[in-house]
Amino acid sequence: MEFNIPAALLRELPTEPADLLAVSARLAQYAYAQKAAACDAECSQLRALLLQRQTELRSVSRRAEELEAELAHAKAEFRRTLGEVERLNKEKATLVDTVKSLSKEVAKLDHFKRNLMKTLNEEEPALVSLPPDVNFDVLHSSPGAGTAGYAPYLASPRITDGAAPYSVSDRTSGTTAAPTGKDFFRSARARLSPEAYARLLQSIKDLNAHLVRAPQVLDEAQAIFGAAHADLYAQFEALLSSHL
Repeated sequence: MEFNIPAALLRELPTEPADLLAVSARLAQYAYAQKAAACDAECSQLRALLLQRQTELRSVSRRAEELEAELAHAKAEFRRTLGEVERLNKEKATLVDTVKSLSKEVAKLDHFKRNLMKTLNEEEPALVSLPPDVNFDVLHSSPGAGTAGYAPYLASPRITDGAAPYSVSDRTSGTTAAPTGKDFFRSARARLSPEAYARLLQSIKDLNAHLVRAPQVLDEAQAIFGAAHADLYAQFEALLSSHL
């Protein structure tokens, strides 16, 4: 039987079978020990590599969790931005509508301003006058035929401006002089708002056109002047009475 054992090795081996078996057993143990040591070393390397891979895996897992959190935050920010854009678009549309509405209002106010300035640039209307045969003293003392429409005016309440009361009768007693038309309209234009001044002029025009009576004009004037301009009302009352 051929074992292919080198001759040099055979020369070193014992010739007795028992001794040869003992040597071979020791060689087998040695070979096993070497193989076991090699396997242990490889296992140690593999365990170290496994620990390294596990550490890397945990690091990658943490990074993946962080990226997922960043992605969720980015999605939330994106949705919030979309909502903000939608809200801003709605506000833009609302502002555009508001601007259009305000532009129309400005155009109306500009038209009103032009008409008002045209009216103000015209000569102030003359106060109503009565026929020559009617005088203020007669109207004030005993209103008769043809003057009944002015009786409520002559009985209108006294107006005060924080000082002494004033009424039409004060003019007849000489305590208050009737102002001139220019002085009155200059003061009224300076102190009243453009809308209130335009109302006053319109009331006077309606009176001159016999569309309203003097008491109605006085009521309207009292509403226009109010308590803040009671002195203007007193001047207007006196000025109107001077034309009666």
